[in-house]
Amino acid sequence: MDRAGRADAEIVGAIYDAVADPARWVDVLALMAARLDADSGTIFYLDHRNALGQIEATFGRFAGEPVERYKREFAAIDPAPAAFTLVPVGINTTTNRLFGLEKIRKDPFFNEFFRTLGLDETMGGAILRDGQRIGIIGIHRGGRRRWFSDGQLRIADAFVPHLARALQLHRQFAQVSGVAGALARFVDELAVGVIVLDRSGHAVHVNRRAASVIARADGLRLDRDGRPSCTAADASAALARLVGAAVDRAQLGSGGAVRVPRRGGRPPYTVLVAPQAASFGFAADAKGGGTGGALLLVHDPDAVTLPLPAMLRTLFGLTAREAELVGALVAGLRLADIAEQSGTSLNTVKFHLKSVYLKTDTNSQAGLIRKVAASLAGLGGDGFAPLWRNGGPGGGAGRPVR
Repeated sequence: MDRAGRADAEIVGAIYDAVADPARWVDVLALMAARLDADSGTIFYLDHRNALGQIEATFGRFAGEPVERYKREFAAIDPAPAAFTLVPVGINTTTNRLFGLEKIRKDPFFNEFFRTLGLDETMGGAILRDGQRIGIIGIHRGGRRRWFSDGQLRIADAFVPHLARALQLHRQFAQVSGVAGALARFVDELAVGVIVLDRSGHAVHVNRRAASVIARADGLRLDRDGRPSCTAADASAALARLVGAAVDRAQLGSGGAVRVPRRGGRPPYTVLVAPQAASFGFAADAKGGGTGGALLLVHDPDAVTLPLPAMLRTLFGLTAREAELVGALVAGLRLADIAEQSGTSLNTVKFHLKSVYLKTDTNSQAGLIRKVAASLAGLGGDGFAPLWRNGGPGGGAGRPVR
């Protein structure tokens, strides 16, 4: 492979690296600028609903303070983006060819902004069309050098399919990351401890309940590499076997439970180990692999948890007021007591209860309480304490009662 071929391969590699690491788009622009004998570049989206567009990355003379000034003062009068969108996707052209030198000499954008950066010409075009948005790349040249040549345009055209695919993948990756973030926040609210292991058996997520158990250092721990173990040798060996079987995708039906003795003779923890599907939100390991792992559910016998209103809302689609009502019923309050403490009428409380019945597919208070108790127990709840213990709806909700 000659020098040009190696440079092109490096650019393509950087393009796909940028899918998971947006900071690499700057490297892409830097490499393309060097390959095309240019000084700076930008990648951005133009949205028909927002003429200012959205800048993804900049490099060189256009980066830093100039791009901020561009967005504030000159984006609205820059003629190049709209002109690039009229050229077929995948075909690059230049501002000199689009507008001609005479128009450029008189244009306020080129005179008042572009040339003040020492730039004379932009090569660019539409990379992809994504609904109302159009992805555009621009490579800038200055120093009174010759125009971009036909050969350089062909070189830029060869990168467009890779750029288009990488931008599409980047958007999908960002969406998946957002879902994983939301899932992490939800898992942190669970009453049961949750430790998510990657395919190598290393912890990639530990929720707050599990972190609290580990911080006690009285039976369950994570070593420096994030591998779970126990202070008791027998329990540690049993846990290691279960985790090893769970992360081994060849062992169908793997998983099980281990009792973890604690120092001081306190009631043991129970750790349930189950395989983790690759489709689960935390399945990827630190290197981005996604072939599954293991899920550890840690039961803490010391924590008698409160049914979280947020959990009730998530499980049954309740409103905040309905969730508080259910929590109060589970805690043993009568409807009249709930009306008095909440400052509402008994009829209003009954109205909310009817709505709860519909959403939970129940028709009595006893049936409702059984269903809520079963659902929360499945998530690790041991029992229930009054939601309103601290003088009002939601008081102390979500904290362990000692």
